[in-house]
Amino acid sequence: MKITNWSIIFALLFISFIFIIRVKDEHVTKANDLSLRYDTALTAAVEDSAKMLLLNTQQEYESGYHSPKFMKVNRTEAIDAFFKTLTLNFGNENESVTQGIIKGYIPLILIVDYKGFYVYAMDEYRNAENELITDMKEMPFQAYSYRDEQGNLLNFTLDDYVIAYDKSQDKWMEGFREEIAGQLNIPLLKDQVLFEDVRRSTILNAIQDQTEYYINRHNTYAKRFGITYTFTLPIISEEDWENTIDDVGLISFIQGYPLGEKYTYNNYALGGSRLIKKASIQTTTLNGIKYYYREDCEYSYPVEEVFTSAKDAAKKGYKPLSCFNQ
Repeated sequence: MKITNWSIIFALLFISFIFIIRVKDEHVTKANDLSLRYDTALTAAVEDSAKMLLLNTQQEYESGYHSPKFMKVNRTEAIDAFFKTLTLNFGNENESVTQGIIKGYIPLILIVDYKGFYVYAMDEYRNAENELITDMKEMPFQAYSYRDEQGNLLNFTLDDYVIAYDKSQDKWMEGFREEIAGQLNIPLLKDQVLFEDVRRSTILNAIQDQTEYYINRHNTYAKRFGITYTFTLPIISEEDWENTIDDVGLISFIQGYPLGEKYTYNNYALGGSRLIKKASIQTTTLNGIKYYYREDCEYSYPVEEVFTSAKDAAKKGYKPLSCFNQ
């Protein structure tokens, strides 16, 4: 074969190679651009949704009323705001069609409330006309429940308010841990550090278990929509998991959403509504004994130190002082 023929073949191969690389680069660039756009859309949707949790229809449930236990989040408005913002930013002129498509790629939305959490996930149900519908719906409320070895029950909250059942006394009681600890035979209530560790781990485990369950469960419904992506629980940093239980808020996932022909969009976002405003922990010394108490107890004792948590105060040797001592 003449050298000119070899030159032509080489040139054609080189041009084809360059063309393939260019097309691949264009796909990658397009996928990256879309991914950044969807990151912004998901973050905005979760933030708008978290803000809507603050809108309450009854004045007595407004944020800051008397105690965090009286707060009532507006879940319906929060979910509506999430999808409205998300579909608007995904840029389709038909909002209802876009929302229907997006739902297939959202395995769940989880609302973290004060005494428990709610999951919105795909399910089958019958409407008022007895038609079988497949759509996202609210699942049963999940409390932050814990049972100890003695059979005592505790329903935790996002702070140290607790609803407890003392099996030995067959007695229910609720209140802040330090206020009811002496009235119940529940060892966990008497150890502030252990109580905080168990409380946080109980809440985190419940949220993680349900998140994994509903993400895996979504695969059944995704197949019906023609989605071949396999939904699994993504790797989430310990810091993000911890942040979910510091505040009433929302977490949402999107997985497998197409980014062109070869790539998919996978992400999650957290949004806190900042409803829970913990009182600072103040300390004083009475009769030679160091005590700590919540700021809202409104004692007139001279304040020695201020902490952000009772756990920190306990580490410095302070003992809890109940508001009931006033």
